[in-house]
Formats: sequence, C-alpha cells, structure tokens
Amino acid sequence: MRKVNAGFEKNGRGKYFNNTKKNNPLLNKNKNTEKENAKISQLLQDEPKKEETEDALSEDTPIENEALEEANEKIIPTDLGKTTHLVFFKKYDTYQALFEISPKGDITAKDCFSKVVLRIMNWFRKRLGEEAFRKNPKISFLKTDYPAIENFKEFDIEKVSDIEGLGFLDVETRYLSSKKAWLFSLEEPDNGQEKMSVTGRAFKTEYFLYLKDNSVVFGIRESCREPEDNTEDAKGLRPGIVRDMVFDDDICIYEYNTGVKNAFACTPIILNGKSKDNCREYTTFLLTQNTVRCRFFSCRVNSTKIISRQWMRKR
Repeated sequence: MRKVNAGFEKNGRGKYFNNTKKNNPLLNKNKNTEKENAKISQLLQDEPKKEETEDALSEDTPIENEALEEANEKIIPTDLGKTTHLVFFKKYDTYQALFEISPKGDITAKDCFSKVVLRIMNWFRKRLGEEAFRKNPKISFLKTDYPAIENFKEFDIEKVSDIEGLGFLDVETRYLSSKKAWLFSLEEPDNGQEKMSVTGRAFKTEYFLYLKDNSVVFGIRESCREPEDNTEDAKGLRPGIVRDMVFDDDICIYEYNTGVKNAFACTPIILNGKSKDNCREYTTFLLTQNTVRCRFFSCRVNSTKIISRQWMRKR
C-alpha cells in the first residue's frame, strides 16, 4: 500500500480509508473500551474534515463574491432608455434702470464712457478673483486691456477686442462702433450664498453704454431664470457700481431724461418708476435686428421677448 497523506491509505480497491485508528496511540492508552475508542476515532476523522471545510470556505468565498459582483454589474437597469421629462423654467427681472451720466470739470463725455467701462470691468475682475487668473493665464488680457479706473483717459474702447466667452463663464462684450455703444452680459448660476438659494437658478447681468454728444446713457438689467415650480422669487439687488458712481467726483449720474439738476448726491437711489420702461426702449434701439445681434443680450418690446443668438451683422 502507498501512503498518500497523514491518516489516509489506499486499499486494494483503489479507495482511501482512515488509518488514524491504527496509528494513533490514544486509542489504546489505558485500555480504553472499544466504544470509547470508536468515539475518539470519530472525532479524529471529523477534525480534518472541519479544517478542510474552513479552508475551502476561506479560499472559495472571495471568488464567489467576485463572481456575484460581476453578475450584479451585468444586470441591465429596468429604467434604461426611459425618457426623462424636461424642467420648465421662468424668467423675470429683479432690477432694471436707465441712467444718464454727465461729466464734471475738465473731462469729456467720452472720458465718462471710458470710466464706466473700466468700472464695470474692474468689478468683473473682482468677481473672478485672483485664483482664476493663476489657474487661467489666458485671461490676463482682462488686466492689460482694461487698466485701473483712474487711468480712464488712456483707455480707448476701440483698441480692445470683444470678449466672446471665457470657456468657464457665459460672459460677452460687444462694442458697436456705428452707434458708439458698448454691451456687457454675464450669466452665472446661483452661488448658494443667499438664504433664498434655489437649485437650478441662474442670474443674468446686462449693462449697456451709449455715447451721446454731452452725456452717456447707462442701462442696467438684472434678471433671474429658475424652475417654474419655485414659488418665491429671487430678491432684487441694485449693482454696487451704481452707488460707486454716485460718489465719483468726475461724473454726475441721474435717472435718464430728468436732467443734471436731479443728479444723485447720496443713497438710497430712488427711481420715478419710468426708468424700467425707458431701459427697454433704449435696449430695443441698440439691438434692432437689422443692425446688431449678440449671442446673449436680449430685449423686450411690449411684453414680447426678443432673443438674439447670432453674431453681429454690422459693426
């Protein structure tokens, strides 16, 4: 007979039998009875089987778990291909006004125009933050093309290029040389800093400047877009640059068509209620479809919304 492993031998029929009873001295110690020896033999036979079972579980269980995970990954979701519903939204204005700006002292209306452009672009740079300039060197032109506000006399709007989006922001500027007008548009998601923050809400800021002979027309519209099932509108806020211009010693700012005598000398700034309608009319004048089309800028005429999404036709 050939010994194959501890406690097992092969008989003449080719089968293995347990030889622990034959070789183990515990079975014959102190003349144990045949019945007791049988119990001990049974225990000795069960022990390797138990170890074998534990080893098999410890080795096979991870393989079975991996197979189960692979099977779960291959399960096709029951809702695959199911059409999702669109989210409808609503739009409304949160602030809209039309101002007029006249020069003080020895500066010209063109200087006023340049100063307001720089004030808007400096405000925009602050909104971006220095970290944005470190991460995106390509936007460094916002510092070189648009200097500090106090350098307004050296600034020439016709020498800078229009902004057609920055890749990470929906922002655009347009200078209309034929009308001596400049447009700025910025759309941004709700940053969550307000108590009334709403998922899916976006804000849009639009400025336009129009150079007249002795003054500058300055229009502002702040609007909001959000899911239509939201029941509470966004809070209306006047841009801070309006207050800054009130305390600018080089200019006078007042509500459009009311005259320099009504220039704001302090805050709060109280409008007469016509400013909103005047702003819409002026926006329409600047953005007639035969003259100019901008990608983001929009206007409303008699409650009919006009949205232009093409590039400028004429300059």
